[in-house]
Amino acid sequence: MTAIHQLFEHPRVYGLTQKLNPFSVSLMSKLIVEHVPALSGETILDIGSGVGTRRKLFPNAKYTGIDHNPAYIDHALRIWGGGFQVMDAGRLDFPDASFDHAMSIAVCHHLDDATLSSMVREALRIVKQEGALHIIDAVLPASPRALLKKWVFESDRGRHQRTLAEMAKLLAGLARVTNVDLRCGLLHDVCYFRLASLSRESRAKGTAA
Repeated sequence: MTAIHQLFEHPRVYGLTQKLNPFSVSLMSKLIVEHVPALSGETILDIGSGVGTRRKLFPNAKYTGIDHNPAYIDHALRIWGGGFQVMDAGRLDFPDASFDHAMSIAVCHHLDDATLSSMVREALRIVKQEGALHIIDAVLPASPRALLKKWVFESDRGRHQRTLAEMAKLLAGLARVTNVDLRCGLLHDVCYFRLASLSRESRAKGTAA
């Protein structure tokens, strides 16, 4: 990690970058509002919650945020109160089927394929049978003319940028992809995936293969 990227580990610097890029942040927030149906009293886990700014999108749900960065969690606890924990996304310390929904926002491009696979499996483990994992992340622009967007995304401190097709292929091997939504923004193209657990038959076939 470069020195400039290390600065983003500080919660105030991270929060400032979110304010400096309102286009992509608002696009992701819009996708959350449209696709993550956390109703009053339902439980939702925000995997990679950062400093907790997404909590305000779920005023009536029982929100829990986790992040691997203790400084982010300390900041979130000071601003928002309880409901935040330091935790590894690939080893969630929650019982099976303990949440109605789980979501991961702008996290995937920070994870290599193996770590992302672990996160998806763990998230689907802790989600109830009728629930889902909602993933929203930037993807590399499909248009070869979108050089600015490609440069912006490749300059991110996350080092695992993927195309929409690469994301879809990886996730389809881990879960049932029941919805995909791609939005083209000014600085990022952003995709949404709704994932449900594979059936027992599908998991058995995958193990046999």
